[in-house]
Amino acid sequence: VSRNLSQLISNSTSKLDPSVVESFDHRVNASIDPNPFRLIFSREMESLFHLVGFELKHDIELLKGSVEKWARDMLEQLQTSLRDQQNDAADAVLQKWKYLEPITKMDAFAGLQQLRPEAFDTQLRNHADKLKEEAEGVVSK
Repeated sequence: VSRNLSQLISNSTSKLDPSVVESFDHRVNASIDPNPFRLIFSREMESLFHLVGFELKHDIELLKGSVEKWARDMLEQLQTSLRDQQNDAADAVLQKWKYLEPITKMDAFAGLQQLRPEAFDTQLRNHADKLKEEAEGVVSK
């Protein structure tokens, strides 16, 4: 059992490898499958991990931290790109975000509101509002 659980965690971790995330193209690739992550982060699995071994719980925390880091980095890249009016860079970040978005919607990340999909929507909405204000200012002159 321990070996199978360890393999599940390892396989899920490999899906967060920088080479996988950075090469994601939503036109060709499917977003990350959230089902293995749902299983890993489920309450039932947490109970099992306590029985099987602490090292697996540690691996789960590392996996969760990796998802959080990717989401945090992408949100920061999006904010910077929008602020600096680098629309192509912002688009590239949003395309990569499509890969991770399914797992960030999970309850395991509910406490991290700043990294949920809504945070990206808010950034885009704020940027659109800013552009609208600038356009209205130009038109009214």
